[in-house]
Amino acid sequence: MAGKNGASTQPSQSTARSRPQTEFEIGFREWTFLIPRQNTRFQAVEIGKFFKVSWDLTSKEHTETGQQIIKKLATEEELVMIKALADEKVDGVELETRLRIFKNRTLPFFRTISHPDILSSLILETPLDTICTFLFGPNGRRAINLFKSTTSALGALAWDETVKDEDLTSVAVTASLAVLERIVKLNQSAQVITEFTSIVNDFSACVPEQLLQAGSRNLARVRQRLGLEAAMPLSGGRPVEQKNHRPVFELGQDLPGVLSELGPRHDNDHANIFDIKILPTTEEILSPRLEYLPPSDSTKHHLPGLAGLLDRQFRLLREDTVGQLRDAVQIECKRLDKPPNAQPPPQRQNKGVRNITYHKVALLRLEFDRKKGLQVVAEFDQPSALTKKGARKREEWWGNTKQLQIDAFVCFVSSTGRAIFFSICDPASTPPSKQRNDEEEREGRSAGYSRVFDERPNLFRHADRATLMLSPMKNNSEDIT
Repeated sequence: MAGKNGASTQPSQSTARSRPQTEFEIGFREWTFLIPRQNTRFQAVEIGKFFKVSWDLTSKEHTETGQQIIKKLATEEELVMIKALADEKVDGVELETRLRIFKNRTLPFFRTISHPDILSSLILETPLDTICTFLFGPNGRRAINLFKSTTSALGALAWDETVKDEDLTSVAVTASLAVLERIVKLNQSAQVITEFTSIVNDFSACVPEQLLQAGSRNLARVRQRLGLEAAMPLSGGRPVEQKNHRPVFELGQDLPGVLSELGPRHDNDHANIFDIKILPTTEEILSPRLEYLPPSDSTKHHLPGLAGLLDRQFRLLREDTVGQLRDAVQIECKRLDKPPNAQPPPQRQNKGVRNITYHKVALLRLEFDRKKGLQVVAEFDQPSALTKKGARKREEWWGNTKQLQIDAFVCFVSSTGRAIFFSICDPASTPPSKQRNDEEEREGRSAGYSRVFDERPNLFRHADRATLMLSPMKNNSEDIT
């Protein structure tokens, strides 16, 4: 566009292009030309040159160029190159060829993404995570294939007497461990994939101890995340200086189930959490021994790795919930063992659990509902505060206190020390037959509790006794009989 005097106000293209490109810009531009275009095939030579040039540019420590390379590697068109590298099959390939593949392709790639400037850059955190997550692949397939070949190549490289560049071998070990650590850190599912454990153990066994010194921290973190704890001892290195010496008092740990020196605590004490019943058994409730709770120190667990973590979390969670219920029932069992004229203990709250005791409970009859299954009608004494109140007042009291509502959890404790867990349910809509009621009414009268059995369970109908419908929490033939 021309101005008033006919002069152009738009800068000429020659001026915009007059600035010469820097060495890094030219190198980055040439590197991008190595990226295969869509629907084109590329050879192994191109893969090696691609990663070699990327490392050459990154090693020059030009910040902007390094950032551009990592960001470019995280794009879909360049992830294709990473996929080709990771999916390359080396099984059955000669050792010499395998070493050449590692030194010319895998190692430049590892050194690029593990360069200290790259790892410390906050800007590159997201693209670097994208690369490592993609490198992990579905179920860890890409990482397993790549690091199996890497471990084999490093072992051969470390023990190859013809290799005179020991620094290169040390750098290769360090870069490989740095990449493996980030992959395992980003993908927690690696903890349950046994191939990664084999890779780490092979890594520690194949590579000499003096070469593992440089990457010992990375190896220790990988082993810890995989549940293998600290890295294998490196006898060839210098002992780590302990700056702080603190006294440690170790107490003996009584292990669970058959692992305990005194034997199982009760019939629900097992080393395998899959054998533990959620609700406490009668033996568990009456057991005088303390339950096994795994300590925070994972080296003291009876199971290693992820299995030990799951075991600890399950036992602690069960103790925080069911354990409080077990202790509350145990108090009632001890009270029932006392003589009849003994002073009953006051109602209390145990560790935050609200437990209310109802006395003189009688299980009147069993019923079976087509939808709800086995049900039990229970009868017990009304609370003392309701004995002189009318039916309306009793109904209001039960409604306001919200005690014994539907789906509430209750435990029946007998004088013989038997404990059965129930949940409160709605009374069945269809009453039992009249003949059956007559028989159960006679049984109820002989036991000292007279009640008209054609009435459905109700908490407030009678001033002296309350009834409700219960459903067993677990089908146990011993409880039924």
